[in-house]
Amino acid sequence: MTEGKWEIIDTPGGGIDVGVKHGRHEPCAHQPVITFTQRLANIVRKSERDMADLRAIAAVPELISEVRTCYAIIDKLSYRNHLEGLTTSSVAEELKELSIRYTALTAQVKLDRIQRNRDIEEVIDCLDGVDSVFGEEVIGMLRPLLRSVSE
Repeated sequence: MTEGKWEIIDTPGGGIDVGVKHGRHEPCAHQPVITFTQRLANIVRKSERDMADLRAIAAVPELISEVRTCYAIIDKLSYRNHLEGLTTSSVAEELKELSIRYTALTAQVKLDRIQRNRDIEEVIDCLDGVDSVFGEEVIGMLRPLLRSVSE
């Protein structure tokens, strides 16, 4: 969205732009957002409704700014109400829930580690039965991996 205060600007060629002026002197440079040719501008200028619509369009950035301000106030009030609503028991409940989640995650990590160890042990067992230099070499590589995973 184009930054700045949007205004209805009469162009030197007889058209209308909704945009942001850059400068104080007429005719001033501006950054158009919506442009109406001279022919269309003549039609728009004759219609009260069309001009009201243009003023409404020009007010959009200001309205968005006001909405942002309102949401910021709502957020502050909501946070304050949240803080005021916190009691020792509600904080204790939240901590208990976090502790339960942490315990569950820790248990899952341990189970994953055990499963990886089992998978490696199965590979070692399979290779252990094969009488080959290759099998012994692979087993030699897997044993340190098994130790590092179980730590």
